[in-house]
Amino acid sequence: MVQPVTGRELELAQERLLNHIFPREPVSGEEKEAFERAVIAQAEWEKKLADSTGELPGRVTAVKIGNFSASVQPRTGFEMAPEARGILLRSGLLYKGVEGPGRPWAQDRIVLGKQ
Repeated sequence: MVQPVTGRELELAQERLLNHIFPREPVSGEEKEAFERAVIAQAEWEKKLADSTGELPGRVTAVKIGNFSASVQPRTGFEMAPEARGILLRSGLLYKGVEGPGRPWAQDRIVLGKQ
């Protein structure tokens, strides 16, 4: 069974997601709530992944049982939890829009059904 995530694990997941959605950041109450759910999903996914691999610094790509052998492919870049990606996509936080002078990202967002 996977242990609950720690405060530090949540902080690290939050920092990784903030870096990933930059220059966007949660502004409205809905965005903040969605981002919080995405952080929890990311931290839980990362913990489950680490627990299942024994916290190896990469992905096991080959295993041999007789005279044990293992090949490990290093992790590269950021991997987002599928659930976190879905939450951020639906909230609009993964959409970076089109850059323009003097146009804050949050004001460029169009919310369906609201004028």
